[in-house]
Amino acid sequence: MYRNDGANAGPSGSFVEGDPIAGVPPTEVSGPWLTETQEEIAGVIEGAGLVLAKGNNTQLRQAIGLVAARRNVFKNWLLNGGPQVAQRGVDSAAAGAARYSSCDRWLVYPGGGTGAARTVGQVGSTPTEQELTRWRGAMFWQQTIAASTTAPYLAQRIEGTAGLSATKVTASFFAKLTALSSGTTVVLTPSMIQNFGSGGSAAVTVLASNITLTMGGALARFSATFDLASIIGKTVSQETDYTEFRLTGPTGVTFTVSFTGLQVELGAVPTEFEVRSVAQELVLCRRYYEVSYGGTASAWFHSASNAGSVAEDRGEVSGWDAVTLARALQRPFQMAKRAAPTMVWYSPVTGAAGNIYWEGADRAVVSTNGASAASTGFPGVAVSRAGSQVRAHWTADAEL
Repeated sequence: MYRNDGANAGPSGSFVEGDPIAGVPPTEVSGPWLTETQEEIAGVIEGAGLVLAKGNNTQLRQAIGLVAARRNVFKNWLLNGGPQVAQRGVDSAAAGAARYSSCDRWLVYPGGGTGAARTVGQVGSTPTEQELTRWRGAMFWQQTIAASTTAPYLAQRIEGTAGLSATKVTASFFAKLTALSSGTTVVLTPSMIQNFGSGGSAAVTVLASNITLTMGGALARFSATFDLASIIGKTVSQETDYTEFRLTGPTGVTFTVSFTGLQVELGAVPTEFEVRSVAQELVLCRRYYEVSYGGTASAWFHSASNAGSVAEDRGEVSGWDAVTLARALQRPFQMAKRAAPTMVWYSPVTGAAGNIYWEGADRAVVSTNGASAASTGFPGVAVSRAGSQVRAHWTADAEL
């Protein structure tokens, strides 16, 4: 880009109207200057992933909005791609709805039908592959036979749809097939799903070519590139919309796949996996899920059963209170949540969910009062208690 340098230009390339009566000629508007100006504007629009459209006078504004929304501190749009954070501990479940696994931010659907189940967790033994050692984390997906056509999947929901709208993205990961009930290969289908939230437009799914893992093969890197649609013209519920990266597996077989180095980035070429520290990943993951202790809900105190968790053991929360509201248990979160979370309280003595320990026994929690994105709020019980120590653990879930 350059300032107009046509004949008779004013100071700093300004345009002069001219005055025929006084004999002052107007500024010449040259073809090269018009062409460069056009290409500067078109470059912004096309660079945002939009297609130039005659008669549409809003495209530059749309493009600027998309570019602004796409700003991301990190190259990798996935969280816990190592994966190094496991606040929930070991997790397994039978067939049913998708739910979040032990490895933070990773959602797993086991498939429908009789016999469908899955377990997802961190790889417990020291990996031998150099990549796993370097990134300090790996995740296994153990899937058992699903006697239906509903396919299982592993996924992560990236908050919002504007940031990756109308652009090309590449997903990549390292994987190794470590167990298989029959055959020699497992086929995974990568996809990106633009979900516009509750009450929003219908979701848009973009599929990539299948990826084949072979039993006995070494840890290898795989990638898939997607052209994501523009959200211009879509109805978006901005508090519940997300862009989901999904790996869909086969039905009818039992398999175990180990993953590490999962990444979604802008562009058509996979680049080196972005390594973030455990502390960074933990802070980012706590926007969606946080616990008051260092392990799982069933292992409600810090012990050998949850010592591998990277969430530091902050211990139980406690205070002194009376009557029915345990206001002393309210605490600020380590990281502000995406939205006001669902709070689950646990007795630190028995581990019972939906209970706090007050006046020497477990007391059922009947309400959580004042929970917000910034703090836990405080639990209430049905029957008034005498002034005494009240104790609890909690989980705060604000996942998409």
